[in-house]
Amino acid sequence: MALNNSLLVLALLIVHANISMSFFKCGPDLKCSCMPSEMVEMDCKGRRVNLRQVCESIALTYPTVSDLNIARNNIGNFNAEDLNHCRNISSLNMNYNQISSLRSGVFKDFRNILTLDLSENVLDIYNKTAFDPSVLPSSLRILKLYGNFREDSKLERSFAYPNFSNLRNLAMLQMDGVVTDFGIDYENSGVKNLTLSSKGPLGFCSIKEIFQTTFHSLVNVRVLDLTNIQFLNYSRVYTSFGIGTILLNRDICYLRNTSLKAIAFDDNRIQMIEQNTNLLLPEHLETIYAQENKFSFGVYLLQLGCMENMIHIHANNQHKMHTPISYLAEPKQRTKQGFGMSIHDGRQFEVHCERYSRLFVLLNTCNRYRYCSTFSKITQKHLFIWLQHGIQR
Repeated sequence: MALNNSLLVLALLIVHANISMSFFKCGPDLKCSCMPSEMVEMDCKGRRVNLRQVCESIALTYPTVSDLNIARNNIGNFNAEDLNHCRNISSLNMNYNQISSLRSGVFKDFRNILTLDLSENVLDIYNKTAFDPSVLPSSLRILKLYGNFREDSKLERSFAYPNFSNLRNLAMLQMDGVVTDFGIDYENSGVKNLTLSSKGPLGFCSIKEIFQTTFHSLVNVRVLDLTNIQFLNYSRVYTSFGIGTILLNRDICYLRNTSLKAIAFDDNRIQMIEQNTNLLLPEHLETIYAQENKFSFGVYLLQLGCMENMIHIHANNQHKMHTPISYLAEPKQRTKQGFGMSIHDGRQFEVHCERYSRLFVLLNTCNRYRYCSTFSKITQKHLFIWLQHGIQR
C-alpha cells in the first residue's frame, strides 16, 4: 500500500513538472504567462496590465512572442506608441477592453499580423463617420468585430456595413448582423467565411428578412453563418402556375444544424417530398407552414412522427385554384417573436450536400423502422384532418 502511494506521488510530481515546464511567468512584473513553442504565446488576459508595458517587455525580454492575448484589461483607447513594440506579432486579442475608437495610424507598422480580435468592445463600426476600416493592417486574414454596439446608438437608425476593401487578404470576418445590404465594395472583397450571428453575450443579429439585394455583393463568400435565425420564410419562391415540384433531401440538408423553430413553404406547388427529407429538418423545429401546395400521399407523411418537437403543421388550401391577378400584391410576411427571415428573390436556391445519406442513421431514433407509425406531438387525428383537406390519396 505504501509503495502504491509513493508511485502515485511520484507520478503527480512528474505531471506537475511537465506542466510547469510548459508555462512560465512573463510580462511586466511577471503578471502574464507564456507558453513556449516554435514561437512564444503570451497570455495577459485579465491580469490588470498596461498595454505599453506589455509591448515593451516583449521587445526587451521576449522577442519571440507571436501571439498576444491582452483581453479584459480595461485598456480603453490607445495610440501607435502604445503598440510600437508589438508590431511583429502575428495574432492580437484585445476583446473586452472598452475600446471606443481606433486612431489613425495605430496599426501602421503591423505588417505580419494575421489575426485581430476586437470583439466585445464599444466601436461604432456601422457608422461611417465614427469608424474608419482603413486604419486596420492590410495583412489581416481573420478579423473579429462582433459585440461592438454603442449603448448610445439607436436600433432604428440607418446602418452601413464597414468597407474592408483595403484588406485584400481578409478571408474570415465575424461581426453582428444589421438590417442593411452589403455595399458594392464587397464584390472586391476576398472574404470567404462570413459570420453575422450573435456570438458572445454582447453580440446580436437583427436580420429579420433577406431580400434579393441583401447579400448580392458577397460574390466570394462560401460560408455564411446566420445561425440565430429562428424563422425561415421560403414561401412563393416557385412559380405559381408551373408543374408540381418535388422537395428533395439536397434542398434542405444544410438546415439540419440550424436553430430554426419555424419554416414556411407556402404556395410553392410542392407535390411530393422525398423519403427521409423530414429527418434532415432542424431538430428543434416546432412549426411548418405548407399551405396552398398540391401534396400527394407518400411515405414522407408517415415520417412526420420522427420529428419529436413538431407541434403545428399548417397545410390548408391544398390544390387551390390560383388567380393571376391576386399575385400582383406583395405576399404577406410572418414574424415570430421578433425573429425571422423572408426570401423574396424569386429564384430557386440549389444546394448540395456531400453524402447526406449518411444522416439517415437518424432513423434509429424512430424505432428502427423505415418510417414512423407513432406520432410525437402531432397526433393521428391532426394528420387525418390534414389528409381530409385535399391531399391526393
